[in-house]
Amino acid sequence: MSRIHCDYLKFTLPTDLDDDALDELCREYFGYPFRNFDKLPNSRDRYADCFTLGGTVNVYRKGYAANAGTTCIDLPGDALHRLQVDTLKLCRYIRDKGGNVCRFDICADDTSHVLPFDEIVRLSTGTTFKELVRTKLCRNRKDTSGEVVQVLPEISVQPKRVMYGSPKSDNYAVIYDKEYCTGTYYPYLRVELRLTNRKDTSALLMALTSPGTAPAAYMAGVIKGKLDFLIMDNPRKDRRSTLPWWNEFLNGASIQKLKREPSTSIKIESLDVARARRAFERLKSRGDSEGLQQLFELFDSDHEARRIAYKDHPQLMDF
Repeated sequence: MSRIHCDYLKFTLPTDLDDDALDELCREYFGYPFRNFDKLPNSRDRYADCFTLGGTVNVYRKGYAANAGTTCIDLPGDALHRLQVDTLKLCRYIRDKGGNVCRFDICADDTSHVLPFDEIVRLSTGTTFKELVRTKLCRNRKDTSGEVVQVLPEISVQPKRVMYGSPKSDNYAVIYDKEYCTGTYYPYLRVELRLTNRKDTSALLMALTSPGTAPAAYMAGVIKGKLDFLIMDNPRKDRRSTLPWWNEFLNGASIQKLKREPSTSIKIESLDVARARRAFERLKSRGDSEGLQQLFELFDSDHEARRIAYKDHPQLMDF
């Protein structure tokens, strides 16, 4: 058995909240009014004004560039624990306000001491990793000569740590000895799945806030979907069973795959006629009237591009 919970939550709201709105939000979810927050001297993450509540909750305001017109709230695991934040309630608030989750860490603590670290290390090395670990967090790459190079997890014996993927990636997982790494009393191995891919965090947000979802069981299933240790009981890797100790650790959860919604919006930062033509043909063949409308709005915002596009592509006039 393990304790499974959210250990980091960072999100943005699609409005630049004023003091009154922030005061209401902070009282409701963190137990303190916004006036108790201290302003930090430096800007960060493309936000001009940054505030902190004793180093726990961070609030970023007055966004610029890509973050213009938004408010960002950053909640590390220590803040979630110390302030006893109701993560599920906060997720519902984010969904209802049309916000985006920037980072969501799923943690599972080995409170029953069922994870065999030496066995995890063995499974995560060489050909054993290829055959008995199912994950897309470690993706093979090509070297300068074009040869495919197998990417293996990063392993450290002291402190105990196995990392699947890279902190530079959108998503990665790590199994580690938190007590040794942080210097605090924490007598369990911890498994963390750190998600920053926007489509994955959006899918997770929608799933957790859907009626009937058991949050802990669902998050355990997400971990299993991203990282699974297998038995060599079938020639085909996709049909191999999960190792008993991994099943026990994840409380018998079933695999949950985050369903990324396909993007239907047209994003042309600098309108180019050739790109507009390709977008038009693609949308026309799909019969996507909403996408075509978005494309026409881009034309309307750039009169010269519109003139060239209509001149060279007269069938636009039929829509």
